[in-house]
Order: sequence, then C-alpha cells, then structure tokens
Amino acid sequence: MNESATLEKEDIEKLKTEHLSKPQNRLLADTFYKSGLIESWGRGTLKILNDCLSAGLKAPDYELNQDHFAICFYRNNEEVTDKVTYNQLLILEVIQKNKRVTTSQLAREVRISQRKVKDNILKLKKIGILDRIGSPKTGYWKIINND
Repeated sequence: MNESATLEKEDIEKLKTEHLSKPQNRLLADTFYKSGLIESWGRGTLKILNDCLSAGLKAPDYELNQDHFAICFYRNNEEVTDKVTYNQLLILEVIQKNKRVTTSQLAREVRISQRKVKDNILKLKKIGILDRIGSPKTGYWKIINND
C-alpha cells in the first residue's frame, strides 16, 4: 500500500472521532458557517455517525481522495447501492420539512441550479428513496422508508 493510501485511511478514521478540521477553502467554510448551513467545522462527520448509530443503522462509510469526499449510508443493514450525495441529503431534508416544495424552491434552499435539483431527484427516485405522488403541479414528494 502506498503512502497516500495509508494517509487516506488514517484521515478517514479521524473523521469517526473528535478531530480538528482543516477546511480546504477557508473563505467558503466561513461563508457556510455565517449563513447557518453548518454549525461549526469538524463536527459534521461525527454527528452523522452518531445519528446513524442512534437510529439503529450501520455506521456510514467515508470515501476521501484528492478529488472528492463521499459518504455511503446504509439502511436496514443493507448498503444503498448508489451513494447519496451531500446535495441529495439536503434535498431530502427540505422535502421532509415541506413535501409540496417545488424544484425552484429546492434550488434556492440547497443553493444549486434547478437543473441539478432535477438531476438529483431523478437519482433519488432511481434508487428508491424518493417518489412523486400526483401531478407535477398539485402533487407532493414522498420519502420512501424501506423499514
């Protein structure tokens, strides 16, 4: 195993404990903090881990490399075959609060384009996490729990 792979494993293990965070982009991290999108940096991965375990789910797997960071969540002790992205999680959080939210409202809330919202919704539908009940204008979103 090369040095970068070892470093990556060590970094991932640190995410599962209390750790100091070193944002890659301090300006962006500060903007997210001031806008209320994050409480503080260095707590998110640990909070996610604890919330999953508290809900009786398997601990998530973290994937970290130079190009990206991803979290693989599990449900009913089965791996979700397609990874749920951070933006998809945000979309689900907004829908959970307002099942009649529009894609344009989602775009504003999640701070991505409406096209990206639609792409993410298609992926969530494909992996069986989200469904649309009724018509596009008068219908509502349903988050599917496979309990």
